[in-house]
Order: sequence, then structure tokens, then C-alpha cells
Amino acid sequence: MGKIYDYVLIMQSKPTKTELVIDDKIIVTNLIVAEKMLTRMVGLLKYGSLPAGSAMLIKPCGSIHTVGMRFDLDVIFVDREMRVVRTVCGVKPNRFVLGGRGASVTVEMQSGWFDMSQVKIGHKLIFREEKASQG
Repeated sequence: MGKIYDYVLIMQSKPTKTELVIDDKIIVTNLIVAEKMLTRMVGLLKYGSLPAGSAMLIKPCGSIHTVGMRFDLDVIFVDREMRVVRTVCGVKPNRFVLGGRGASVTVEMQSGWFDMSQVKIGHKLIFREEKASQG
């Protein structure tokens, strides 16, 4: 319980930077977390593009749609233990994609900047938070 409380204080006191790590390699340096219903529903629709190094984590989310999107997506579906269960590259706008058995969290990024072949089924995603510099 103490760790959760400390985490909340850190989040409220200073901006944080969240990174997504697989096999000790940082794959995302700017992770947008969507846990509230409205944020999950809107997802990346409000973005014309995402810079390299950025992605959105949608939780809970076992399937996605790209209706109304303005760019292609690379998608990582993970289970509750944050293990990769499926990856899908180059999802075009106006498509629906199921995450498959056990998918409960989704990471979406603009297609093309990351070599998705580095992400394998069974890899565990790790999220690292740091206090962002205020320079």
C-alpha cells in the first residue's frame, strides 16, 4: 500500500516521463497512458501523427479500431501480466483488430519508426517512470 501512495505523490508533485522497455531495450520514450473511458475511446484519434519514440497504452483494451485515424498503426497486445500475446504491423485506417486470447492491454504507435520484429510473443513489457526534467 505504501508504494501506491508514494507513486501517487510522485505523480502529483512533478511531471513524469514513462518509458516502455522490452529485454532491457527502451522502445518507447514517451508513453501516453489511457485508462479512463473517454481517453480510451478517443485514443489516438485526436493526433495527426505521433513522433518517433511515442506510443499510447490503452488499458483495459483487448481489441482496437482505426476508424477515423489519419495514420497507420503498429500495435502490441499484452495480457494482464504484461506479456506480449500478439503484434500487428501497419494497421490501416478504418480497420478493426482483435488482440487474441488473453489480450487485455494495447500499445499503439505510429507505424514505421520502430522495428516490430524485435517484439516477440511472450516478451514482458516493463514500464519505467522517471521525473521529467523541468528545463
